[in-house]
Amino acid sequence: MADNATYYYGTGRRKNAIARVRLYPGEGTILVNNKPSLQYFGRRMLEMVVVEPLKLTESQKRFNVSAMVNGGGMSGQAGAVQHGIARALCAADLAMRPVLKKHGMLTRDPRMKERKKPGLKRARKAPQARTRRAVQPHERGCLSSCGAQPDRLRDVTISAGGVAIHRPSFSRRNFQPSSCTFRWWVLQTRPRLSSLVGPPSAQWTR
Repeated sequence: MADNATYYYGTGRRKNAIARVRLYPGEGTILVNNKPSLQYFGRRMLEMVVVEPLKLTESQKRFNVSAMVNGGGMSGQAGAVQHGIARALCAADLAMRPVLKKHGMLTRDPRMKERKKPGLKRARKAPQARTRRAVQPHERGCLSSCGAQPDRLRDVTISAGGVAIHRPSFSRRNFQPSSCTFRWWVLQTRPRLSSLVGPPSAQWTR
């Protein structure tokens, strides 16, 4: 083996994290940002991710690992250190490359956080679509006179016979036979029954 001044270098990346890894001949000490790996990551699972390339190549007792990592979160940083160790092992001994390649240790995972788009809440999430138009202040008096509920109805403007008629759309809940809404509906859709409801109210004409 080479002396302690010699090291093998590998750069690892995962998500937004970048790790600069050096392998020194030693007894298997792993330092991440000058701290033991378990102390730095705080979870045994992430420590297992870091040492996996060394276990696959049976090199845990051959190298000391020194990694400087920044960017991303803990999971991304653990993946970046793993990627950097795998690359450094290939630089130390090309015979380890087939094993690491078989287990996907040398492949840079391209999945990253997608950027936010203008007009959207996140990369893909869009705000809820509006299906109803708000009632304007000058229309509230007309709607309340026919017994309709302005906050639950949509307003429609129709041109009939050259006269613009403004009416709210109504549902079964707001259908009142005695209201002017019913009178307007009869005049427009049942002209033969117009004699039963009388002439249209002046409040519907603009």
